[in-house]
Amino acid sequence: MVLAVEGEFLLLADGKSRKVENPKRKKRRHVLFVSAEETRLSEKIINNEKITNSELRRTLAIFREEVQPDQEG
Repeated sequence: MVLAVEGEFLLLADGKSRKVENPKRKKRRHVLFVSAEETRLSEKIINNEKITNSELRRTLAIFREEVQPDQEG
């Protein structure tokens, strides 16, 4: 998830391997846009409110379920 934009760079985190406290810095051209869903977490990021790694992991897990639901049977 994109936490911030610094010029041509994006600050990315997933809450597990890349924590909110130490986001990965990547150039925009190396990142694939997937979705711009409005969530409580995205509102907090836009408003510069503090977010936790658990909030980030939970939001990404919900997104993954919507994109690739478990295929049983």
